[in-house]
Amino acid sequence: MKTVLCGLSALLLVLCCSLAPADITGRVTDEESAGLAKARVFAEPGVEKEVIEGVVSADGTFVIPGDFFGSVGIFAWAPGHAFSGTHLTLAAGDDPGHLQIRLGQEVRLSGKTVDEKGHAIAGARLITLAITAPVKVGIPLSKLEPFGFPLSRSDDNGLFHLSGLPKNGQVALKFEHPLYAREAVTGLASGSGDVRVVLHRGVALRGTVLITGTDRPVSGAVVIAHNTQPPHDTAATATDSTGSFRLLLKPGVYLLQAHSAGRISPGMQRVDLTGELPEVSLRLPLSETGIITGSAHDAKTGQPLAGVRFFLETRGQAGGVARTGRQGQFQLNAPEGSNTIRLDPVPGYQAPEPAALQVMVPPSGTLKLPGFWLAPTPDYRVQVLQSDTATPVPGACAALLQPRQFGWQYADARGSLFLQFGAQPKDGRLIGFVEHPQEDAGALFSLVPPLKADASVALHAFGRVTGRVVNSKGQALPGVVVGSLYADDSLEEPLTLWRQVTDKDGYFDWRWAPAGVPQRCVAVLGSLSAEAAKDFNPAPGEKIDLGEIAVPSTQGSALKKPVHWTELPWQSGPALSSRPDRAAVAFFCTVAEAPLFMEALSGFVEKLSGIGVDTLLAVSGDYQPERAAVPVYRSETPETVTRLYTPSGALFLETPGIPPFSAFRAAVKE
Repeated sequence: MKTVLCGLSALLLVLCCSLAPADITGRVTDEESAGLAKARVFAEPGVEKEVIEGVVSADGTFVIPGDFFGSVGIFAWAPGHAFSGTHLTLAAGDDPGHLQIRLGQEVRLSGKTVDEKGHAIAGARLITLAITAPVKVGIPLSKLEPFGFPLSRSDDNGLFHLSGLPKNGQVALKFEHPLYAREAVTGLASGSGDVRVVLHRGVALRGTVLITGTDRPVSGAVVIAHNTQPPHDTAATATDSTGSFRLLLKPGVYLLQAHSAGRISPGMQRVDLTGELPEVSLRLPLSETGIITGSAHDAKTGQPLAGVRFFLETRGQAGGVARTGRQGQFQLNAPEGSNTIRLDPVPGYQAPEPAALQVMVPPSGTLKLPGFWLAPTPDYRVQVLQSDTATPVPGACAALLQPRQFGWQYADARGSLFLQFGAQPKDGRLIGFVEHPQEDAGALFSLVPPLKADASVALHAFGRVTGRVVNSKGQALPGVVVGSLYADDSLEEPLTLWRQVTDKDGYFDWRWAPAGVPQRCVAVLGSLSAEAAKDFNPAPGEKIDLGEIAVPSTQGSALKKPVHWTELPWQSGPALSSRPDRAAVAFFCTVAEAPLFMEALSGFVEKLSGIGVDTLLAVSGDYQPERAAVPVYRSETPETVTRLYTPSGALFLETPGIPPFSAFRAAVKE
């Protein structure tokens, strides 16, 4: 079965209904839920747009008129109270609902701006405040000046202060100065009195915004530079009467796009600021803007699909992204002319064919696309049985290895496992690892449609594999990744079944190897070698000692001693304390990986908690998610590794991936 995409000729399937304006309404109260008549409420419908002030009634209720979609910040303030609000991501046709904004006690933050030598810098403007806890919302301070909010500037001694911050909160600040690069400072306590902001001499990015295909400059156009590196902040400026702009930025890779009334740059232009040149120049074209609307539906039921992402490409460059709302509709602003719409793979549905749709966008008009009808993936169902091949295993826990997915799926009360996945498996073949929820037993399984109605897999006791990794001198290699590879004639490349990091003496001990599966154990230190691999095939319950695996190298391990999670500072989410009756698992990752990890962890944190394991995320940088399913700690070392600890706090297992479910049960018992 293939995904069905309606052709342009299927005009009867076009949803021609217009999207109704979606005013934003709500109520502003104090901490005792009393309405604040003197509150002021604003909406920022995008970095490139000005803020809109709402109307507040005597009981604190408010309305902000407009048709809002995409990224929208809603924030409020009242005399004697702190800023607060929320960040909305609205799909076309979504109802924002009735918002509740509670304003708490305000505190003041103060600090000093200095150069790299520590000399005070006067005249630095504090242009943006981002509240990251207890709520997550950005306050564009520079846009509030016309509304009577004075902008904070550093004085002759470099001193600055900012009021209106929430008590016991966390914030980030952004500064600009005519002689220095824009600087973002993150992870600040809202009541800090000694913040030190170091400004750097940046690279001057100069440019001109022109009407596409002409030399006509565009004055008043907003130019936005998106930093592709953490903390992924943005810098914005406007062109002058000659269409020129200037930004002082720190070295890095940026994506630039310009906006003006009814016009937009065709895609985002990449600019590499290496710092080798003090100034870089470019030209940004502006095309007339059109609107693309469309919808996504289940081809079997006809129901609208919410949360489907559509990507816009223009001239080979990324141009934007939109997702469908509850009614299955999406809307994108696009430059006139040829554009490409790509549909992101949707879990539970087949990959679209074709994968992309070329469209011609009319200037200042609306292109209404036919509906995208997605066909559900075929059933991948398998019956999980005990080793007797007759007794079902309710609650069996499965992890997908091809296509590889982060997390588990569970069999129902009758032991039936219905597998869901996002990316389509190679050649339709699905490979997974399934475990018993209470016993040390599991199996590797492979499914290829069309499936038999009685497809099943029997669980057997795990094999256990031990060994030691040494260098060519026979010296132990701690911190080396040891992995098990599986391959058969139908696989294009070997499949990794498990991985473990060797301990301080170079040993590894993997207790959950699937029985009856030919595997190759490989130690990875730089390049692979046949001398660094050994083959094995454990029988059910068999323990195999592979002895020493010699890596052809005289070097030792370059990895540092593993950091214990209790040594890390907490930065967001619920707090976690070490408990003698519970194990803990820490997922270490980079800032770029953190959103993916947080989304995946939210799916099984309750499952782990139920067997006595606490879950946390350790991020190598500032990470303040709007909703944290698990505690977030800060790690100074950028690494992607999982560390599982026993209730006594001892390191039980270190692996680059997610441990098998049986490993968590074993850690709790240690």
